Amino acid sequence: MFTQLIDEISLAQTSEELMQICHDIAHYLECDYYLLCLFYPEGLQNTNIFLLNNYPTTWMDHYLANDLKSSDPIVLHFTHKSTPALWSQIAAQNKQTKNFFGLSVDAGLVDGLSIPIRGAQGEFGVFSLARTTHIEANKKLTMLSSANFFTPYLHEAVNRNQLLERPKVKLSKREGECMKWACSGKTAWEISTILTISESTVNFHLNNAIKKTNSVNRQQAIAKVVLSGAVRPDW
Repeated sequence: MFTQLIDEISLAQTSEELMQICHDIAHYLECDYYLLCLFYPEGLQNTNIFLLNNYPTTWMDHYLANDLKSSDPIVLHFTHKSTPALWSQIAAQNKQTKNFFGLSVDAGLVDGLSIPIRGAQGEFGVFSLARTTHIEANKKLTMLSSANFFTPYLHEAVNRNQLLERPKVKLSKREGECMKWACSGKTAWEISTILTISESTVNFHLNNAIKKTNSVNRQQAIAKVVLSGAVRPDW
């Protein structure tokens, strides 16, 4: 079943197919609920969201209406850690986390685990599995390991099929070179010296990049090309 699920993820082409696969993964790991959420930043203030889940509607409505992500212990955990999270461990940290998970328990999400997602284009997110009952101690490690293994395949499937439409930034070779050095903090004059072209030519290419990214200035264009992956560091 494990290998079959990996094969199905690799062949999935639609959100509907991924929803069924997430359901099957939850069933395979003896869980009742799943949530796959990815955030794709388009700038510092704009973010596109890809979300698949079968969480109780009452909980999702309450969560979104009250913007609980700002106090969600799992979200806060992943802002500074890359390790998978068992809900029972997070809930035991302090009174605030215990109270938060008390709300989810009332909604039917008694126990679960979450795997962080981070991508090359600035996207970040989580794959969570939850149960209406507590996870037995002898099953936690196996469930966590399996969920951790499935997560990058799910992430790749979302990106491979472009299931969330994102504005594409296509720069010419010279525009990309100029923006790359601008991202490193170089001035137009410094870039002209590095690339052996005139300063006015550098500004021409930088202005083209600003227009192509629908930015109002160079700083915003830098943020957009980095987040879109149009400009990447040399490895």
